[in-house]
Amino acid sequence: MTSPRFFVGIREIGNTTLMLSRGLRELGYEVTNLVIKPSKRIIPQIGHDRYIRISNHISYRFDLIREFLRVVRPHDIFVFNFSSSFFSAFLSIKYTRSLGYMDLSLLKTMGKKVIVFSNGSDLRSYRLLVEELKEAGLHSHATYIEQDLSNLLSAQSDTLKKIKARTIEKYADHIFAKPDRAQYLTKQFHLIWPGIDVDTMECRINQSDTPLIVHAPSSNPVKGTAYVLRAINKLKQDYEFRFLLCENMPNELVRKKLTESEIVVDQLLLPGHGLLGVEAMSAGNSVLGSAVPGYNGFPESLPIITTTPDTIYENLKTVLEDPELRKDLAQKGRAYVEQYHDYRRVTADFLEKIGERVP
Repeated sequence: MTSPRFFVGIREIGNTTLMLSRGLRELGYEVTNLVIKPSKRIIPQIGHDRYIRISNHISYRFDLIREFLRVVRPHDIFVFNFSSSFFSAFLSIKYTRSLGYMDLSLLKTMGKKVIVFSNGSDLRSYRLLVEELKEAGLHSHATYIEQDLSNLLSAQSDTLKKIKARTIEKYADHIFAKPDRAQYLTKQFHLIWPGIDVDTMECRINQSDTPLIVHAPSSNPVKGTAYVLRAINKLKQDYEFRFLLCENMPNELVRKKLTESEIVVDQLLLPGHGLLGVEAMSAGNSVLGSAVPGYNGFPESLPIITTTPDTIYENLKTVLEDPELRKDLAQKGRAYVEQYHDYRRVTADFLEKIGERVP
């Protein structure tokens, strides 16, 4: 029996498509990985992976159609990241809305299998998330989302996400998500775990007299950077440590800094962690962030100190004063990443969940 051929694309978030494609290829599957979005920068094909950047939105949409026609017949399973598809972009334009996700309909008509990953704000309702957090007793999370991300709370901004969720559920064979970004999903979904190449992350459990604290926000308001800086400035009055704010820094350089640091402050508002939290644990750091063990699909063993703007100062103070706690968290963090985030395990888990053979 011939193995199915995978298409993986078309939006990249945290190397999700790259790591999944690599894992599938190592297991013997044929994979096409295509990432395409509007930008002035054009990146040529690199091996099996094609990264296309188009200079304007009109060219972008024509290119999406062309690429869809190019890949539709040779592939059997289509994996769309960030709730994207070749025609999903049409959904946001009034006069072309009827074309939104039409490719998913065509794929199903042709007997293809469709998989959708939701791994960001693509399907999240911030308004409903606040209600969920209050019901779970996570009032600090809810308060700061209402206060700092109020521009994302309007019911009107949820209208398109509700349509997207309903359409995706109509055509997708499987959906991967986390509960905090699945408010409009009504059908069962699988938990999504970002995969990394653990072998490329040097785990160095540093124990310095002046520990290095790192914070690397992709978006200052969403990550709570102002609260981090306020706590750091207050701590400097009584403690000896170094602090590095990694802004607009290439990921490779950030990863290098993670091997030099002992403490990493991840995001402080949303009840989860991103790729930074995973890489920080893998590199041997104590991680402080808003992820909550046992909530949002995370196991109780998640070795992150749950931290919000209300607790950032006290939590940083605790880890600065306790080198043994830092060492314990660092050791547990590396083991946790190896168990849940190694791209090979993530890929095998993905195949099992969609009912495909794991060689």
